[in-house]
Amino acid sequence: MSENYEILIYYKLYIMKGIDNIIRSFYCRKYRYVFKAFIPALFFVVTMFKECICFKIKIIFENEAEFSQVALHQNICFIDNSVQIKASNEAHMEYSQPENQNLLNCVEPIYEVIGNNNDTILDSKTHTHESKNSAKKKKLDALLSVCEEQINSLNNKSDDSSFQDENLFHKKAKRSNNPSSSKKQLRSKNQKNGINEGNSKDPKFIVFDYSDKYVIRSKYFDKYIGSEFTDLKFNIWEITKTNIDIKTFEIFLSVLYFGKYKKSLNLKIEKFMSFLEIFYDLFCYARSDVICSLYKNLIPVLIMYRNDLIDETLSEMPENISLRQKNLFLPFMNTFFDKVSAKFEINNDEFLVLKKTDQQNEVCFSHKEIIKDIKIRTTPETLMLLGRNFNSHTKLIPWILFILEINGIKISCDNMYYYEREEYEKEIQYGISNKILSNPKSKFLPSGILLTIKWLKIKKLKFLELERIKLRYEELAAIKQFINLESLILVKCILPEFCSLFAKLYSNFRKLKTLKIIGFVLTSTFFNNLKKMKIQYLDISCSIYKRNTYFLKPWNRDNQLNNLRLDYSHLGYDVIDNLMKSKNLKYLSMRNLNSSWFKKSSNYSLWPKRYEVLNLSGCIFHKNLLNFFSKDLQVDNILLEKLNILDLTKILKQKSLHLSTKKLDISKCALDLTAINFLKMFEILEILILRHLPQCELPLFAVDFFFKSHLISVDLSNSQYIQNEIIFLLQFGSLRIIKIPRCNLEVGFMKSIFTISQYSSVEHLDISENQLDTNDLYSLSLFTNLKYLVITLDSAVYIDYLTNHDKISHLELNTLILVKSYINQQIFQFIMEQPSVKHILFKYSTMIDNVIPVNLTYCMKYIKSIKFSDSLIFPGNLNTLVDLQKQGIIVDFCEKSLSFIQ
Repeated sequence: MSENYEILIYYKLYIMKGIDNIIRSFYCRKYRYVFKAFIPALFFVVTMFKECICFKIKIIFENEAEFSQVALHQNICFIDNSVQIKASNEAHMEYSQPENQNLLNCVEPIYEVIGNNNDTILDSKTHTHESKNSAKKKKLDALLSVCEEQINSLNNKSDDSSFQDENLFHKKAKRSNNPSSSKKQLRSKNQKNGINEGNSKDPKFIVFDYSDKYVIRSKYFDKYIGSEFTDLKFNIWEITKTNIDIKTFEIFLSVLYFGKYKKSLNLKIEKFMSFLEIFYDLFCYARSDVICSLYKNLIPVLIMYRNDLIDETLSEMPENISLRQKNLFLPFMNTFFDKVSAKFEINNDEFLVLKKTDQQNEVCFSHKEIIKDIKIRTTPETLMLLGRNFNSHTKLIPWILFILEINGIKISCDNMYYYEREEYEKEIQYGISNKILSNPKSKFLPSGILLTIKWLKIKKLKFLELERIKLRYEELAAIKQFINLESLILVKCILPEFCSLFAKLYSNFRKLKTLKIIGFVLTSTFFNNLKKMKIQYLDISCSIYKRNTYFLKPWNRDNQLNNLRLDYSHLGYDVIDNLMKSKNLKYLSMRNLNSSWFKKSSNYSLWPKRYEVLNLSGCIFHKNLLNFFSKDLQVDNILLEKLNILDLTKILKQKSLHLSTKKLDISKCALDLTAINFLKMFEILEILILRHLPQCELPLFAVDFFFKSHLISVDLSNSQYIQNEIIFLLQFGSLRIIKIPRCNLEVGFMKSIFTISQYSSVEHLDISENQLDTNDLYSLSLFTNLKYLVITLDSAVYIDYLTNHDKISHLELNTLILVKSYINQQIFQFIMEQPSVKHILFKYSTMIDNVIPVNLTYCMKYIKSIKFSDSLIFPGNLNTLVDLQKQGIIVDFCEKSLSFIQ
């Protein structure tokens, strides 16, 4: 059914394109004025080919008692229950079908008239509670009327056409003094337009037609497009967790259809929350800025009821429900400023507040059930924009952030962070190849910005990261107020002269557990102060100690330090010896540390011998230090990149490592015969990394490795000399991860390196930037459990392959990365043949015009993200990508990694 549906869409698009070409050719001819008269008729013909997706949905609303009984009897699991679908020929789907029924074209919700005469208060509170707050509600209602007048004046220009029918309807209703006659008029109007709400005194269900005419759509309902069902039936608890009533749901439907609806401004406290939550549960989206405009219109309602939302709703709910409802306020954050975007990054729980790179006004919905430990991520430039664009609505920002319980702040000069970079990127971007972090351009924070963060619950702030920022005394004074900080990260920040921040760490931050100070000159006062604290993770990479070590006080070995990073540092033996005596140390990194100038009398007897992770990559060893790391080491994960062959051999020969190590990285190391013989003696090795491997003295295929039954991952990236030895992979029958990109492998290599068992065991395969032919593609098609694929694909080779073979389809594939590929129709068809793909990345690739189909989400129902890195994309794809973005799919248009062909 779905394939026929796709063919139908393409066929109709083709016809419409042909008609468009005919119109253009005739219109340019001599008798264009004659043809111009027939344009309306041709337009009607064209619209006949337009796909109109429509099916009927029935939503059943149980009363509270019945709902409880059903829930207890059936052990209801909200939202994940299977949907009850009824075919169109079932008799109990009771509703009328007028001849020219057109969805909710002129539907006016029965929000004010359905139910009993006494049903005037919409809050589902007890009568006692309502009477206590009647005065307060009258006051709020008075404010609401004033607010509504303000919104009407703001939206007259845009709303007149959209709400013409609605305004006329309200006028007719107000002219009638008889309530019963008003109800009859409304009921007859609803029935005329295809709505059936059941008994008006006790509404049980609502029936509506869902089609592509809705301005705002629901991804939850969209998933049934193209199915064989024309009638769907849901219990309300199957599609939402909120206790929404039929009247609020009618308002919601009208908002979906029109894009906005003025009665949404009349919602009371709990109904307002239900209205927001239904958007969340049904995954609503739009291909325009209509949702952003809708939330802007709801801002006055939010302002009026913000105190009530905290006092009367959130505080009364269990913690998990409360956290879920707090997420409902995230979409408002992107409506306050024109030049600043506010988005929630679900992968790392970061709230991105950055300068807008385009004019799109997106609304952020977070569908993560429970969000904790949210961090704000921003830049000094963005903070300055916020200060210049302050308005009456921005007072909501502190309140929303208060509700979300922000517990961290990240501010970087350019939104790039040291800890998000690979090691080789750090050397390039941060200039640390000379062992000391260079002084990149830093920026001042807007004056007093940290002092004004009272709305972040200063006492609850636990995380602060500042990178390449110039700090003044006023910022330092503000930082000292964050007394509950558990993690403090400062990367190459410029501090004022005679700053006492590091000297008073203990007195200011008693709860600090993680301290990362990158690129600073440190003193004995800092280390003596540090020993009083309960630091568990200490990173002083790229830092220098220049003072006399006489004032250093010895540390207690029973301290809590378990993770220590000293990369690129110049600290001296005495400082390092003090830190290394911790009994709890499990993670140690000395990357590119030069210990050749350590004093000869150095003693390492109190240093630990057992590590979970040990990184000695690029180290220049003092003789005594090398001797320490060459005897009785027990390490789970050891990294020995860029070591000279003598030092490497001396470390690899340890029997204790052969029996304990599960991961070994010896990238960029020359392997002689002795080193290879020691390498093969590792017995339980599971992960072997040999990137940039030079030519070996002994062919690897001639070595019988002791760990061949344990190895599950091998990485040979950028090993140009491995092509004649690549067959050594045949002896590892349990491999799950194989990375062999940029190894200069020639066509046909795949059939010579994979065994039958590997075709079923390999889950992660990277064969990018190697030469492939049709035989290699055939070998690729044999993998049955592939979940992650990185490939460079030539369309000519793929077309040639299809002439003699079936399409390549990996049913389990989750992530697909195309590197240095020319993305045309054939290559994108290959992408669409992978039904389970969630993430697509185009790296160093070129995408021609109009490659991405408009119905991509129908063919690839699980797609979540499409990203581009250092790629060229023709502008014909941009509209489709923007549409996908509005449907909730992450489309990464990074300015520094993406170029557009004009």
